[in-house]
This record gives sequence, C-alpha cells and structure tokens, in this order.
Amino acid sequence: MSSGTSKSSSRDRYAPPERLVWLLACAAPALVGLFALLLGIGTPAVVEWFWPAPATNIAEAAAVKDSARVRDLDFHGASLNAVLPVRPALLDRAPAEMTPLEAAVRSGDDGVVGVVLELGARPSLDEVRRLLCLATAIDLPRTAALLQRIFSLDAPSCGDPARQ
Repeated sequence: MSSGTSKSSSRDRYAPPERLVWLLACAAPALVGLFALLLGIGTPAVVEWFWPAPATNIAEAAAVKDSARVRDLDFHGASLNAVLPVRPALLDRAPAEMTPLEAAVRSGDDGVVGVVLELGARPSLDEVRRLLCLATAIDLPRTAALLQRIFSLDAPSCGDPARQ
C-alpha cells in the first residue's frame, strides 16, 4: 500500500500545474485562430512569411525561361509590351532594358516566345524584323522560323548583327 502512495506522489510532483495546462490548452488554439485570421485577410507581413513577393518582372521571367511566371505576371496585369530592366546576370551581352518578347528571344527558348505572343504581346513590325535578325544572328533557327510564321514575314536582310 505504501508503494502505491509513493508512486502517486512522485507523479504529482512532476505534473505541470493545473493553471498552466489550461492556459496552454486555451492559448494555442487562440493563437492559431488569430494567425489564420491574419493570413486569411491577407495581412502582408503574415502572407509574405509563406509567399515572399518575387522581385522579378515579366521580362526577367522570360529571360530565365519561366513561362509559368510569365503567365502569372500577365494575369496580374504586367505589360507584355513595356520595355523593362533585366539584370545583367540573367542574359549575356544583352541590353539593360528590353521587352518580354526580346528577353524570350534572347533566352533561346521558342516555347517562352510562343507564350509571350499567345498572351498578347504586340510588337511593331520593325521590332519583329529586329528580333528575327537577332534570332538569326545568335543561331536560333526555330525561334526565327516561329517569328516568320506568326508574323508572315519573309527572311529579312539583316544588316550588322552587332547592332541587334
């Protein structure tokens, strides 16, 4: 009998105080609920913990061949025809600013070129000719053929490829 009493007293000695148990039992769901509420209403500080705002623009997304990001940025209102800055590390020997279509051509991925055009990029005829010459100069025959087919152009007479 005495052994049973000693077991219960040692258990009681290491048991957390009853108030602490109730405090944790009530506080944890309340904190989870508050966090879910803040996340649900879109509080930026909370949302960015899980989904940081990307620092790329639509031209940079095209430059790195990320067609899903191009589609997402277009869906959220990014202009497909604007001249935008592109970080030098993304494309070798490229100008500091270009349209998403030019970035897609320079990336060498005709799939991204197709996505940019499918989403509604409307380059001028002069720009299309320049991009066609660029694709030819940097040895991208599939991209050049795609541009020729979409814009119904003959093979242009390209001047100095260094000007592209």
